Amino acid sequence: MTISPIPQSTAWHAVRAGRNWHIWKGYTARLYCIKHGVPSGLVTLARVLANAERTL
Repeated sequence: MTISPIPQSTAWHAVRAGRNWHIWKGYTARLYCIKHGVPSGLVTLARVLANAERTL
């Protein structure tokens, strides 16, 4: 299963931050999300789904 929301939407930014969390580290990913108006709960969900996608 692949997560693919509409480009440049809030969900798209959340998925991007979730997928790159381990590369960017938490602080930078949070700043990216704040800059693009992504709610913290959506980022948490994206991180969980990205991790599940990675382990399948």
